[in-house]
Amino acid sequence: MNKSPLKPPANRQFSCLQTLREMIPDQSVVNSYLFYDGAIELALAKSNRFVVARTNKYVIYEFWKCLLYDPERIAEFAEYLFPMQNRRMFEVYQEKFAHFKGPFIRAATFFVLNQCSDSGMISSGHLANSDGDPLRQSYLKKFSPRNFNVKFDSETDFIESLADAGEDEYILLPIGRYSPNLFEEGKPIGLEETTVYHKKVKEFFESTDKKMILLYYFSPRILKWYQKYNLKMINEWGLETTDQTKCKEVVIANF
Repeated sequence: MNKSPLKPPANRQFSCLQTLREMIPDQSVVNSYLFYDGAIELALAKSNRFVVARTNKYVIYEFWKCLLYDPERIAEFAEYLFPMQNRRMFEVYQEKFAHFKGPFIRAATFFVLNQCSDSGMISSGHLANSDGDPLRQSYLKKFSPRNFNVKFDSETDFIESLADAGEDEYILLPIGRYSPNLFEEGKPIGLEETTVYHKKVKEFFESTDKKMILLYYFSPRILKWYQKYNLKMINEWGLETTDQTKCKEVVIANF
């Protein structure tokens, strides 16, 4: 099964799959960075693209490697953690999960925190659903994707690993919301979170000779920054539009 068991975070949900399929040919290799919940990556893999899902966050990498190796074991451990008893227990798991003994215990806790959090994140968010989502738990047990692998990048700044993509491979950055990065330097973030410095992304995008695609939520700044590139506006139903008032997402390519 190629469906992701993880709930996507509120600010990283995309509807532009059809546009990506049109831009990326069958059997292409796609390096997708900022990897987390896997929804867009697994959908591409299911449609005959070979996806390398890349992250420099070890807790994310460990969850997915354990999931690829033995999903039923994660599901078995997760059953012991559901339901989440109370808000205080949830907060303790958020603070301590990375130090639990055993990669499959950590992976199961990662999954449970994702299911129970109102934000879909692991280190942040509030307890919203003590029992999780039975449908995603079934996805977890049956997880068996094709054309899909996970890679850990050791670079602290993910921008530094973008150049590792092969010459004929695609770079995909599902970024989500644009922010001006004010007051973010030194701001504490969770073990699974990545601060994206949008000007650095723009500098790499404009200088690289690799085929690169950015996914953003609608932003006038993004439209202005990338107006000379191959830019497609996507509405809430995943269809291309020329009306900014109906634009939800922006797909930008340098090819």
